[in-house]
Amino acid sequence: MTLRLHNTLTRRVEEFHPITEGRVTLYTCGPTVWNYAHIGNFRTFLFEDLLRRWLEASGYEVFHIMNLTDVDDRIIAEAGKRGLGIGEFTAPYAEAFFRDRDYLRIRPAHEYPRATGYIESMVRLVEGLLANGTAPSSTTSRSPAAIPLTRPSGGSAGSVERPGAPGPRSSRPGTGRGLQ
Repeated sequence: MTLRLHNTLTRRVEEFHPITEGRVTLYTCGPTVWNYAHIGNFRTFLFEDLLRRWLEASGYEVFHIMNLTDVDDRIIAEAGKRGLGIGEFTAPYAEAFFRDRDYLRIRPAHEYPRATGYIESMVRLVEGLLANGTAPSSTTSRSPAAIPLTRPSGGSAGSVERPGAPGPRSSRPGTGRGLQ
């Protein structure tokens, strides 16, 4: 059976072909550990697990990375209210996620990078996007959703629809964020 997935860049359902023959890297969004994960959150994680299992059963070597978002406005505010550091505040929720994941028999990812471990590189990335004009600055009057994304080489990095434009809308333009 051939795996066919929706490509958000082309807006078509296409046959899946890995970049490297026989190997798939799977990057998936994990929980934002500001509270306990609920069944709606786990629906996503169960789908990711099902996809991984299908790929492995189909003979692919799968390397799975699931991020943990351990810093956002809610986390900062709640940790501050409780007089806790971010790590101290998020640790019980991350631990609960792993226990619940195991209870549901979801296969553990190979890596769980935490957002707090990449703050400096995220800042450098945004600074670079601002410097080369591919991201809106806070002084621009244009909505970020209305700015077409292009790579410095001139190639398309995906498409962002303008408000009111016909056709399907996506809050996550482009592809390459998950399955390769």
